[in-house]
Amino acid sequence: MHKILCIFKKSTTGHVVIILAAALLLTLPFLKQAFQLDDTEFLAFARTQIGQPFKFYLGCLDCPAGGPNGLFTTTHPPLLWLYLALMIWVKGGISETVLHSSYVIFPMIGGVGMYSLGRRFSRYPLAAALLFITSAGFLVTSHTIMGDAPAIALMTAAMAAYVWGVDRSDMRLLMLGASLLLLAVMTLYQSLALVPLILVYLAVNRKMKLRNILPLTVPVLAMVFFFLYQYQAVGEIPRLRYHEDYWTGFVDQLIKGRALLAFLGATAVFPLALIPALWAGRGGRRIVYPLLALTAVAGVIIPVAVDALSVVQGILLLPMVIAGALLIIGAVRG
Repeated sequence: MHKILCIFKKSTTGHVVIILAAALLLTLPFLKQAFQLDDTEFLAFARTQIGQPFKFYLGCLDCPAGGPNGLFTTTHPPLLWLYLALMIWVKGGISETVLHSSYVIFPMIGGVGMYSLGRRFSRYPLAAALLFITSAGFLVTSHTIMGDAPAIALMTAAMAAYVWGVDRSDMRLLMLGASLLLLAVMTLYQSLALVPLILVYLAVNRKMKLRNILPLTVPVLAMVFFFLYQYQAVGEIPRLRYHEDYWTGFVDQLIKGRALLAFLGATAVFPLALIPALWAGRGGRRIVYPLLALTAVAGVIIPVAVDALSVVQGILLLPMVIAGALLIIGAVRG
């Protein structure tokens, strides 16, 4: 295990090439994939932007069938609609291959961003980047033209640029981070959640200086101005959450909570396991193994218990969870 991890530990310029190649390998086979899920909504809005890039569609919530879903006007910023509209205009029509190709850049951005963060906080930056772009949630959404993968990729790159900018007192990197965060915010409003995380980083590292905080006003003010623009246009600001008109009953809330519990129960395994890993140098190794075992088993039991996975699926998942746990243990011991 230690010898394998050493491959990921060595810092070389070839790591970036490996990350870019991996991103291509994971996306190019799916360029002709049919549009699915919310892809059609993004396409519908993209059509409204062709020929009028500065006139955003902010229509009613009861739009005719086949047209843009008005609910998206209050939960999705327009950046990706404009980007898709540009691709459609260049191609002269809608093409799965062209539009999926235009999104290949986002796994690359996310991978390089995670690699940069890995170089700052980990001894295995290449492993961190590869695990990021191959994670189930990111990998699946990177094959769509929705906003999830672009937003998380831009947020990751923004955090990396900002962290290095703070550490090196480099205003250019700080502004790059702020600009990337601005793009992320105009991709998904929830990306603004990165701002308090950056402020925590500044506070923990005792670098809460004005020059480090000022660049954060760029994405914040941009979001405020767009909110005012939308309020002036339709009389309401973005709702910032999905399903506002749904899940009103108590039973519906329980059903939704069950799905969230299944998702969080599985995805929280490794972040929880990393907590004792951070204490490894302070006598914390003795609790790494039992906590890893507990979180690994819980990550399988919870989805099975709420019927998100069958027992057979849970049994098949357990070896993969154990393998991930062993990887973390190897990183801690290495």
